Amino acid sequence: MADAAASLPADAGTALSDSLAGAMAVSEQMTATGGDAASLAAQIAEVAQTAFMDASQHAMLISAIIAGVTAALMLLTLPKGDKALSAEPGLTLEETEAAHVEADATR
Repeated sequence: MADAAASLPADAGTALSDSLAGAMAVSEQMTATGGDAASLAAQIAEVAQTAFMDASQHAMLISAIIAGVTAALMLLTLPKGDKALSAEPGLTLEETEAAHVEADATR
């Protein structure tokens, strides 16, 4: 794709390299001119779409890895047992519930 971008006018080459939308716009303009440019346009469109999908897949893989590591860290570091649902540090679940009932009664 870099070779194709280098052989085009500067604006078209920049658009081709910057984004999928730019590559598709250049491809459509080349198709409209016909001839050899039309066959090159089809190749440019295919390469641009493939590059976009490859980059999307890599981004999704990295996001999945980050989510998995975050979940593992949460499982290892968050409190377990009776204190897991406690809103007050150092209190058990029953003590926290009793404090909430008492607070609700005084309102």
